[in-house]
Amino acid sequence: MNESRRYRTRLPLLTIYPMAGGTVVLGLALAIGPHGGLGVRLVTVALAAGGVGVIFWAKRIGVEVSRDGLVVRRALETRTLKWQDVGRIEVHPRGISQEVDLMLRNGEMLHTTLLQGRVVIWKGGKTKDILSLLSSDLESAEGSERVNS
Repeated sequence: MNESRRYRTRLPLLTIYPMAGGTVVLGLALAIGPHGGLGVRLVTVALAAGGVGVIFWAKRIGVEVSRDGLVVRRALETRTLKWQDVGRIEVHPRGISQEVDLMLRNGEMLHTTLLQGRVVIWKGGKTKDILSLLSSDLESAEGSERVNS
């Protein structure tokens, strides 16, 4: 692998963006309307800010891969791993989705935000089979470690 890629599951437009956008519009409408005092206005401005935060959060999450390793960005956590820390990559059912998990060599399972069977995008590409792509990245990294050692 020569270039780094940032994978993220493409969220359907009918899920997060209308909800966040609606929260922003509702918050702003209530903040500037004639509905109550300062407390109500502060709460509604907080609602609007929360909606903007959800949009930025949705853009932040994903998995970045490079020749050296991976960076897994989730809602409240970022983990940086070297390829040699990853034992294998598996898919586990979570509700109606199939979530991609990293099985680390120390026995820990690290949940990613990538979903097998859903469209996963990166600059210049997209796939519904992220498991094969990440497994290929892992094999390439393991192969280059053997050559370098």
